[in-house]
Amino acid sequence: MTVDCQSFDHRGHGRSGGRRGDVPTDDAIIRDAKIVIDDFAQQIGSPPLLFGHSMGGLFAARFATQGCSPISGLILSSPALAVPMTTVQSLLFNILKALAPSLSISNSVKSLWLSHDPAIVAAYDNDPLVHSKINARLLSSMLSAIVFCEAHAANLRVPTLILVAGDDHVVDNSGSTRFFHKLAAGIGTLHVYPDFYHEVLNEVDAGRVFDDVRAWLSVSSCGHASKFPYAVSVQDVSGHQSVNMNT
Repeated sequence: MTVDCQSFDHRGHGRSGGRRGDVPTDDAIIRDAKIVIDDFAQQIGSPPLLFGHSMGGLFAARFATQGCSPISGLILSSPALAVPMTTVQSLLFNILKALAPSLSISNSVKSLWLSHDPAIVAAYDNDPLVHSKINARLLSSMLSAIVFCEAHAANLRVPTLILVAGDDHVVDNSGSTRFFHKLAAGIGTLHVYPDFYHEVLNEVDAGRVFDDVRAWLSVSSCGHASKFPYAVSVQDVSGHQSVNMNT
């Protein structure tokens, strides 16, 4: 199956401009996404399929549940629908949000926990576009998106596939299962890969995941793969390209 894909980096990530790991407002990423998605939809003459990974998955879910623009379907890969935070981290966040919302600190993502494939870890470590920065404004935007998605999951009306790493040390995968169970009947499909790390599409046995995606595309398009000829791919939190939808 061939899918024409347009991808983009969030502001402050990858090749996009802006301070690394920063957003000016809670809705900046959603507004940016709408510009790209609406432009792509106009080019192809139909609503595209939306794919998002990690933080990109969170904001893709926010975009879809908010109904910002028409899309034909939604794929979420290890979405950050919940983030692990210790008591100390929560305290630090509240202090920085009040006193220094633009101050960047480490996002604590360890490349070792991304994939069991050493080549993927090495590629991440050597990618000049990868950074480890986050500030209170960006985290606040993420937390607001998490709350919104949980509150409005039942409003989602497009076929939705959720791919979850069972051994995820980057995001809290319980957020994905909560989101799935709040979807309307018949909307969602959930696949959990028990031993997989965060990058499910870049794991050693990623072929299983791609098989599940192809099967979902076939079923969701009622046997007509042409329903999903185009996809918009949203980059993950690091700016590292995580999935090639042309595969």
